[in-house]
Amino acid sequence: MEGGSVILTVFVRREYEDLLDEFRQAVKCFINEEVQVEAVDELEDLKHRLKEAEGYSFLFFFVGPNVLSELKKAGKLVGSLDELVIHAAGVYTNERIVLLTTSRHDENVLSEFKAIYEVTPRQLDVLRVERGNLKSLIDELKRLLVLGYNKALLCSPDLMLSSKDVEDLFLEVVGVRRGFSFINALDVLQDVVGIRKKPSKPLSFEVKRILPCIADSTKLRVIAEINASLERVLPYLYLHFKSSKYLEPLGVLTFTTTRDEMISMYSSGKVCVVKVESESRAKEILSELLRLISKAHDLASKRGQPNEEELKARRELNIMSVYRLLPKTNCGACGEQNCMAFAAKLLSGEAKLSMCRPLMEQPRFKEAREKLNAVLSSPLE
Repeated sequence: MEGGSVILTVFVRREYEDLLDEFRQAVKCFINEEVQVEAVDELEDLKHRLKEAEGYSFLFFFVGPNVLSELKKAGKLVGSLDELVIHAAGVYTNERIVLLTTSRHDENVLSEFKAIYEVTPRQLDVLRVERGNLKSLIDELKRLLVLGYNKALLCSPDLMLSSKDVEDLFLEVVGVRRGFSFINALDVLQDVVGIRKKPSKPLSFEVKRILPCIADSTKLRVIAEINASLERVLPYLYLHFKSSKYLEPLGVLTFTTTRDEMISMYSSGKVCVVKVESESRAKEILSELLRLISKAHDLASKRGQPNEEELKARRELNIMSVYRLLPKTNCGACGEQNCMAFAAKLLSGEAKLSMCRPLMEQPRFKEAREKLNAVLSSPLE
């Protein structure tokens, strides 16, 4: 979205229809863009409205990864609160967050999918409170504060609009913040929608936070930001990193390096490097990622997105699918104890296909060799 020339269409659930005008002004103030706000109820109604919407649309409710994927495959630029939660979980990786809503539907969706949205186990919890009953909300937050939660993400329009009242009442009842803070989802929306204003080609990264690692206290967790959206390049990185996992509708790619460092990349441009030994090592990883991202961007600009056949073959790639194409002689010529171990090393990038002498030298394995070359090759090499 550039220069206010494209309208951002925001959708809320019909139960918040009385807040449309007030919410439109709030969103416009937060992102400095022309905004249109509409109330919807049924999925089919939403699909119809999305077809008519101009530019980028955002759903201020939760739909889950499957529905979001379906909406995006229809060719529309659309996001949802699911992505905001992913974004917040990636930014506040060391903290426990309670997701606050007054919508029963959103509570149900979050309860089903929150484990997928978490960066660390039990990072998120869901709390639904009665609309307009801020006192009961604060009582519940006091309980969660004791359990170690230190952030609350306001996820429904009424709570976003009354965020100051929520904070003031929290201070009045609890007395002090005690390390607890509130995040208005509108603040996170500014980050996610704002990526469309960044330069189209990723050119640099910036380290935003360096924190102790939860999994290993001797190591670090580093949060960085690439200076552009990664939405177009994540599919190519998924094809490149053979052991990676890609939550396509949520725009999240995760993988582990050969040194057991855990990497999470988000379509918004956020990158988390976990279990890394030093800041310099994290920057080394980020520099290599930036090189690959740049190549992926150039490739996407030249040929568009990977086709469904390529992505389907990648989804089906795993240790067993590789093992089935290997000679299964367990000869040890590759340096591994057996073919299964070699298959694992091929996926992680620690071994090359050329190390399997029977596969390379014996004519009877020609077809298997060609198939393995196809599935293990990278479009970025």
